Amino acid sequence: MATVLIQPAGPRDQAMHKDQYEALRAALEAEGYESTVDIGFEKRGVEQVVLDLVIHLGEDVLLDAVVAAAKKHLRNFRRPETGEPRTATIYGPRGEVLSVVELEDDPE
Repeated sequence: MATVLIQPAGPRDQAMHKDQYEALRAALEAEGYESTVDIGFEKRGVEQVVLDLVIHLGEDVLLDAVVAAAKKHLRNFRRPETGEPRTATIYGPRGEVLSVVELEDDPE
C-alpha cells in the first residue's frame, strides 16, 4: 500500500491542529493511502527549528491528491511570530522536494 507520513512542526503544532491533521490523515486513507501523523525526531537549535509542515510520500502516491487534500483540510495555518501563511513541503520517496504548498485561510 502507498504511504504518506504527515509531520507537524512539533508537539505544540500537532496539539493545536490535531483535528485538521486527523482530517487530512482520514481523507488520504479514504483515497487508499496508508497515512500517519507523527512529529518524528525533533531537533533543537535556532537554525534547526521547523516552522512548517512536512509531508513525505512513499512510492505510488499521487502528488495532486495529496496537495488537494492538504489545501482542503489544513486551513488557517499562520506563523505565530509574523502572521504569514505557513507552507507544507512535500517530499518524494527519494527525499526530493516535489511541491511547496501555501496553506491558505478560509474565505471570509
